[in-house]
Amino acid sequence: MKQTKKLQLWESIFETYYDAYYVEIYSAEVLDRWQKIDFISKVLIAITASSSVVSGWALWDAGVYRTLWFTLSGIGAVLTVLSPILGTGQNIKAWSEVRSYFASLRIDLDTMRQQIRIERGFASRRYTDAYLQFRKRYAEGMQRVPNQTLTLGGLAVAVQQQLNRMIQDQIA
Repeated sequence: MKQTKKLQLWESIFETYYDAYYVEIYSAEVLDRWQKIDFISKVLIAITASSSVVSGWALWDAGVYRTLWFTLSGIGAVLTVLSPILGTGQNIKAWSEVRSYFASLRIDLDTMRQQIRIERGFASRRYTDAYLQFRKRYAEGMQRVPNQTLTLGGLAVAVQQQLNRMIQDQIA
């Protein structure tokens, strides 16, 4: 009977561990995308800022450069307007916090798994209570995940495949 409870608890812990790990990786990927958008925006805005207009004038008469400068200036102007609307800074902060939260939860769950593995006298009640606290933390963490307004295509599937490869030796 004690082995069955231990196995059931082990499987439940693993499911939460897997889910937390998934959210950690997913949020890291989303964070990476927001950071790229932020970097590109800042670079284009800096290049096309008013202090750089003199450089643009120098290139204005040089055929190909004229088109390039016009395109960069247009993109820079659009990004200047869109950056606050997209909330790039807020998204970077939010996704960074989510990633950290779920990384901490995953590590704590893994620690509990290790404790169960090495403990001689399995204390079912103690670990069940601890597991329920982890589930509560998981639910609270999911409340912190921002609503993603931009479509991310196959990111969810790619993250799941990446996670499965990373922990393939733990998946039954």
